[in-house]
Amino acid sequence: LKRQFNGNYEFDFSDPSDIQLSQEKGKSFVNPEQKREESKSRGMSPDELVEPERYSLVAYLKILYLDPHMQMYVLGHKVRAYRLRNSLFMAKQHTYKPVSFRDDNGIKINTRMVFGFNKKTRYHFGIMLYHKNRLIKQYIRVGIQNGGTSRGRGVIGLVDAYFLTPTHNKQDFIYNDKYRLLMEALASKLATYW
Repeated sequence: LKRQFNGNYEFDFSDPSDIQLSQEKGKSFVNPEQKREESKSRGMSPDELVEPERYSLVAYLKILYLDPHMQMYVLGHKVRAYRLRNSLFMAKQHTYKPVSFRDDNGIKINTRMVFGFNKKTRYHFGIMLYHKNRLIKQYIRVGIQNGGTSRGRGVIGLVDAYFLTPTHNKQDFIYNDKYRLLMEALASKLATYW
């Protein structure tokens, strides 16, 4: 295991059914105890600080696949994956059909965008970008969600962007015209949904 600058290990195994990232200064994730203390000092809800998918392996595996068809275990405990699409309140579906692009096989692009309100908490919102059923980027703020207002807050968008090219480590997409046009379309469809 890798040690951090403060001498602690990178991973926290204190929870018998989960592996979590430990607190490191300058990073955006915190462990649950420090999260509660920091939220009290700032006067906000603990859920408002950091999405659990950023520091908890089990929470990340629950949403890793758009349509989960496999069993996953962490430390001998089964992870109950769920379809994020079914957990959205007032879900609306839009179709994305760019005229100027085709996928790698030369077929016209036709994919679904699903927008809905997060039932669990309104503090975790953004766009979840999947590539061939696997999560690549999570909680991307687009359009009205980037402003300092409450517009777009609590709305989650789901897109299977099979036509985009992921980077070699499957943590991001290559920024090209297809990606830029998708982000613009997501911003306009989100404003329409709101």
